Amino acid sequence: MLNPFEHWYDATQDDCHAQVFRFVNKIEQEQADVYDRLMTLESLYDKHSPEGSLAEDPRAAGEMLNDMYENVVASNVDTTYASIATAEIRARFLTDGAGWSTQRRAAKMELYAEGLGKQLAIHRKCRLAFREAAKIGGGLVKVYADRWDQVCVEHIPLVEIVVPDADHQSGAPPLQLHHVMRNYDRDRLKAEFPEYADEIEAFRGTTLPANVMDRHPTRSSWAHNKVTVIESWRLPIGVRPAKDGEKSSKGARYVPGRHTITIATRTLLDEPYHKPYHPIAVIEWSARNGSFFPISGSERIVGLQRALNLRNWTIEQMLQQNARVTTWVRPADFGAVTKMQATEVGNFIPIKGEYPKTETPPAVHPELLNSRIQLKQSAADEFGQSQARQRGEIPAGLQTGAAVREATSAQTQRYAPQEAAFEQLVLDVNWLMIDACKDLGKAAPTVLESRWQQPIGWGEVDMGQVKIQIAAASTLPRTAAGREQTILEWAQAGVISTDTFRRLIGHPDLESEMSQYTAALDVIDLEIEAILDGGTAVPEPYDNLKMIEWRATQMYNRIRPSGRRKGAPEAVLESLRDYIDQAAFLASMQAQNDNAAPGAMPGAAPAGPPGQDAIATPPGGGPPTAALSPQAMQLRGTAIPSAA
Repeated sequence: MLNPFEHWYDATQDDCHAQVFRFVNKIEQEQADVYDRLMTLESLYDKHSPEGSLAEDPRAAGEMLNDMYENVVASNVDTTYASIATAEIRARFLTDGAGWSTQRRAAKMELYAEGLGKQLAIHRKCRLAFREAAKIGGGLVKVYADRWDQVCVEHIPLVEIVVPDADHQSGAPPLQLHHVMRNYDRDRLKAEFPEYADEIEAFRGTTLPANVMDRHPTRSSWAHNKVTVIESWRLPIGVRPAKDGEKSSKGARYVPGRHTITIATRTLLDEPYHKPYHPIAVIEWSARNGSFFPISGSERIVGLQRALNLRNWTIEQMLQQNARVTTWVRPADFGAVTKMQATEVGNFIPIKGEYPKTETPPAVHPELLNSRIQLKQSAADEFGQSQARQRGEIPAGLQTGAAVREATSAQTQRYAPQEAAFEQLVLDVNWLMIDACKDLGKAAPTVLESRWQQPIGWGEVDMGQVKIQIAAASTLPRTAAGREQTILEWAQAGVISTDTFRRLIGHPDLESEMSQYTAALDVIDLEIEAILDGGTAVPEPYDNLKMIEWRATQMYNRIRPSGRRKGAPEAVLESLRDYIDQAAFLASMQAQNDNAAPGAMPGAAPAGPPGQDAIATPPGGGPPTAALSPQAMQLRGTAIPSAA
């Protein structure tokens, strides 16, 4: 029995769908002005948009659209979009004081997120969300695991979201959120919920009562194959206890949330929801107090667009009025004609008396032209656009890349919050994508398969830690030009040898090549971490024994008891001492064998300091030199890196 005073998240499963549809329709009716505003702003950007509303209002169309000769809304939205959203952002997972396995997991998660993001085209969808934020205030990207255990990333329009103002919390996600999908494919819905296929197919009635969102009925012949689906979330209250049935740490009651998928006649999915966030990443242009629907850049310049339309209309009328010149003639010279004549060359008007002398005014008053320019500049200033930025110019006199970057940073200060919001949107989408992989567990998609590496155990991933670690980075080093620049910088700094530089220029696989230089250090850190976890490790003659002595000794000094510090257990300290002693013994044996070996190469490169790889050591010793220095260019990579 439907109870009009019952909340949908408290209703039984049998009544949940009816309560959801009743509640969503009620909120849409109350917020009709909000959806009117969103559709109006959409029409200002594109008057032929099927989601717009001005085209069906003759009065508004005549005032805002038909007289719109210059669209400053569209030009500023597109310029800002090109300035900010075209930059690709890569998610990096930074660590502080983490062990080797945590560092390796963070590195693998970074590669995984980048690969999966390319497969799902998250940057394209984040760009769509950013442009929608500039147009109507907010953009959304939904990330979830579908019924086929696939991670899905979708850009969803803001007009499909229903959030009561009473549940909106400033700086926090709303307590409840509804995604209204009015054109969901019926066949896909039946495939997702085969147990309700007959009922889904049989339902052919209306979806929701007529409201502001139903102004544009679907005109296609296949409209009957669409159905309205509402996905709803109610966030939990309190902190979830470690085990079901227990109270939270402070004894407070935990109230789980609710997640439902409904059609008008059936609740298709009903499950508890324990996450304190919605699976939707949101970008706001400028927050609006007390409302989920933000302020857009277009909304800021609507008045300027109206004024510009009026100026352009006035100028056009003046030009049309002055298009035909007027000639004043005496009646005697005009002949028998005593009334005005209009010809193709202009108007002829007879007068009596002397020919009046008048100054010919300009076709358009200068103040009108100046006002028009000022209005366009004011609209650009509201969006933070300089004239050079609008034309895509680099300020004169800037020659270096650093100077260009500084100038770009100064020009973007006006919309720095929007730029930061776009970066955060990409990071949020990556974070939600990893969260969806955690929900799938072993069924998570495989992106990169690397030999001798175990896949990520998604069930053990702490999303709180991931949220702290994730940061934005430019994808420039991932492009072909960026990789070549990185190789050049590495070579100039002496990070790689000349031979390595020549090899990478042909095929710039930075990760693979750098792993050769860090392989010895990675193996040592892995063995030290095994000792810290209570295991044992034995060095091999092929390890970098000097590096083991230096690295393990430093770790021993970090964890041994000292003063008031308790330190690691004695068993761990003993295993670490054995590891150091065995490495030192093997190193001494190798040194004796090298001294006893006849025919040693004269001028061989001596061993460098512990923990340092020799890169390009000249004959006779000396410090490593940069790969592209004149000295190094005469070498042939005589020294072998210790990672080999």
